[in-house]
Amino acid sequence: TAAVCSALLFGLPAASHAQPADPAARESHHIDLDQFVVTASPLARALGQTISGVSVLRGGELRERLEGSIGETLRLVPGISITFFGPGASRPIIRGLGGDRIRVLDDGLGSFDAAETSPDHAVPIEPALAQRIEIYRGPASLLYGSSAAGGVVNTVTGRIPDIVPEDGFEGAVRYAHSTVNDGNEIAGGFNVAAGKLVFHGEGFFRDADDYDIPGLNASKKLLAEEAEEEGGAFDPNEEFTRGVVENTDLETKGGAGGASWIFDSSGYDGFVGFSVSGLDSNYGVPAGAHGHGHEEEEGHEDEHEGEEEEEIVRIDLKQVRYDFKSELNGDLGIFQQAKVRLGIGDYRHFELEGD
Repeated sequence: TAAVCSALLFGLPAASHAQPADPAARESHHIDLDQFVVTASPLARALGQTISGVSVLRGGELRERLEGSIGETLRLVPGISITFFGPGASRPIIRGLGGDRIRVLDDGLGSFDAAETSPDHAVPIEPALAQRIEIYRGPASLLYGSSAAGGVVNTVTGRIPDIVPEDGFEGAVRYAHSTVNDGNEIAGGFNVAAGKLVFHGEGFFRDADDYDIPGLNASKKLLAEEAEEEGGAFDPNEEFTRGVVENTDLETKGGAGGASWIFDSSGYDGFVGFSVSGLDSNYGVPAGAHGHGHEEEEGHEDEHEGEEEEEIVRIDLKQVRYDFKSELNGDLGIFQQAKVRLGIGDYRHFELEGD
């Protein structure tokens, strides 16, 4: 996909918007610019060489912004907002577009989940184990299909190593604690080399209680509506909890293992590798946030008479994925690079209501 644009730059005096009287002076106040061609290229290029909207979180900036989900991690990036359904589920919205208009990728492939179908479904990608997170806007996102019209978020995990670590070993460990829900998180990973064979391992664990809040877990507008509907019989302390948002606790754990063979000989270099990863998450969806809420379909009201307006909903998510990645660089005739990327995902998603 290519977009071609040209621009004409006009210079005006600072004190006035009037045109110069002298034709020669008028001629010197504008500059014709060359055409700029914006393309979505499959070849890697430096960030400073890209004209399309690309943002990258890595290193210290990524560590400072890390949260328990992709959406929360990206919420301070310009142009991005989030769908927040408790700490367990949060998906990015780019320039007002979300859902199936945004593709969330794991190392360039789909995340193999049901997050596009409902915002309370979590994306099974762990940001604490990411090397970097790339956000694509504009024509570059169309490389990933029409469903990426709003943008692409690609998490580069490094589960399949592509270089031999310096000194044969590298690793990192992260621990975080949040006071608002007494949450604890620990994550770590390593690469270790045995000659040209590089092994990778990683794992994480996160748990948290319900969110603490000041006052009732209801807005002033909702309290006013309930009071108007029920009249003098309305007691907000019976209808809503105070000091906590119920059913926002979670427990998430996972890990991955992989190996790569790195080669550099006879004018060619590259790697071939494989990884297996798994994630297991059980989290609550706050009351009123689930898509199958209090409104029953017409004709079924009598069947559900006497039942609670809305069941407590929890989501039990499990995923196992297998990834293969290979890259070859060198003189390949008319080509300079060949890549192979394959992935298989086994995803299960249970919605638990009531007991």
